[in-house]
Amino acid sequence: EQTKIDCKKEPFQYAIQDKNCKDSFAVSGTYICKGTNCPGKVTYSLYNTVGNTYIGGGSGSYGIPANLPNGSYYLTIYAYCGDIICDSCKIYIKKNCEKDCNCDKPGVQLIPELTINKATKKLTCDGEKFVVNCKSMVTLNASYFCVPTNCPATITYQLTGPVTQTGTLPLSLSSLPAGSYTVMIMAYCGGKLCKECKLNFVVECEEQCCPYDIKATLVSQTNTMSPGNTNLLVTQGFNFTGLTGAALTEIRAEVLSYNLTSQFPEACIGCKNLPKGWASIYDGNVMGPVIPKVNLAGVMTNAPINVGALSAYSNPREIIWSNGGAIFGIVQPVTVGFILPKPSPLDCCDATADICVKFTFRDKDCKECEVIVCFKVVIKKK
Repeated sequence: EQTKIDCKKEPFQYAIQDKNCKDSFAVSGTYICKGTNCPGKVTYSLYNTVGNTYIGGGSGSYGIPANLPNGSYYLTIYAYCGDIICDSCKIYIKKNCEKDCNCDKPGVQLIPELTINKATKKLTCDGEKFVVNCKSMVTLNASYFCVPTNCPATITYQLTGPVTQTGTLPLSLSSLPAGSYTVMIMAYCGGKLCKECKLNFVVECEEQCCPYDIKATLVSQTNTMSPGNTNLLVTQGFNFTGLTGAALTEIRAEVLSYNLTSQFPEACIGCKNLPKGWASIYDGNVMGPVIPKVNLAGVMTNAPINVGALSAYSNPREIIWSNGGAIFGIVQPVTVGFILPKPSPLDCCDATADICVKFTFRDKDCKECEVIVCFKVVIKKK
């Protein structure tokens, strides 16, 4: 069965419920550009309305995942002629299946748990305050059971403080900067909010955590195109002072922020800016016997990773130099390779990427020092 969508009228809404809960759905469309040698391209991106979380997407057509949880979503559709957005459409989707998945009895509580260095303790909601040492391994989790028990609860969080973020538990608190935080935990059954829990905590760092006065300067920056000309590859060099005598056992580099701007953002950036090009890290320099490893969705992979084989929706943001706890010497300049969007073919479409990277240096006494370095990359047609 096919349904024609008219984007020019009121917003199109589609409900997945009752008999069609087990059916599969696909959205497809075409766009005709002017000129015989200018084929149109249609892309799709599905988002959860809670937090505007990206679910998935594609081009040509897109199948709505059958395992999509209950909730509200929207699908953005963009039509391109070349690299220019010519038309757009938004579809609203609401899924309401598994009606027998309900909240537990009113007296059943959401139970948060805090794990510190493998020791777990239960917390009390609404007001309990705890302290996190910035060098401990700390994870926050929670449990809640829906009715029936074969319907798993979805437990999300909203963290506010020096760092603000949302997501699904568990949440690692180990890498948060010092300061006061509030986290709101929410348990859902079948898309319905069942319980909320508010916690407050403070991240503290011991005095003299960092025994070195480390300074960073930017050095050389080189730009090349990836195989197939799909992305711009940028190698940025960094020099560090203040490490004389430091017996290093690990160096980590993590992308803290990435912002892409242009004088014509809709036409020059648009939705071709996919996660792969969000300052993803793909390479770093070798330091003696130490080959850096890229953290690719929790899997440590020797650098350089294959840019061509990397999914357009992957966004590796961390690279680590480690010799299994053994001391090694830093090789300068420290270079890191980043993946950015390719330049627009239009002469007027210049873009600027602002990237901030946090370097963490760990010595043999497990003392760590952090240095944040920011730099710019101009993306334009040569």
